[in-house]
Amino acid sequence: MQFRYTQLTLVAVMAVFVQAGPAESLLPRGCSPGTYACYTTPGKDEILVCDTSGDWEVAAICGGAGCCDASSGVPHCDC
Repeated sequence: MQFRYTQLTLVAVMAVFVQAGPAESLLPRGCSPGTYACYTTPGKDEILVCDTSGDWEVAAICGGAGCCDASSGVPHCDC
């Protein structure tokens, strides 16, 4: 499943964090521009989009943990 693969990819790159600055600087580095993914933070899910520089950016904050669904191949908030 593409959703599981995307989550595993995010987990794999979680070790590459910048531990200073605002929450956006804690996002994983290195992605393919134009891709989207679900990202879980304490208490909420976020939808990330990869920008033209190959860095993840928060595109949307979902209602709570477990609210991001990418089973259709396109992440979206479902609660």
